[in-house]
Amino acid sequence: MTDKKCIEIVHDMLRQRGRWYIDHSISESDSDTSLQEIVEDAKIYADEMLGNMSTFALYQRYRKWRKEDPMVVEGDKYFETFLSHVVQDLGASALSSEDRLVFDDSCSFNVKFISQ
Repeated sequence: MTDKKCIEIVHDMLRQRGRWYIDHSISESDSDTSLQEIVEDAKIYADEMLGNMSTFALYQRYRKWRKEDPMVVEGDKYFETFLSHVVQDLGASALSSEDRLVFDDSCSFNVKFISQ
């Protein structure tokens, strides 16, 4: 199966909004209220953008991610790792430069699929 076909399948899954969600983790030392607000703003934006992304846009991000020689730990789910990278980037793009620095240092997003 080609990468493009795999991305088409992933995109079809993303169109089913009830089948996935964005989980986040915040470092314990930085879990204050202002950071939680920053994370929530980023999460809302990333959720909306990922759910509305075209297949072509998702495939372009995938190709860029592959060229960056991604680190995928054994046991990780490959496309979930890719999508987590995408939502991390999308979330960061919604923030001001100051908030982005805090976000990048203290938070990570992960896409999780709900099995039925």
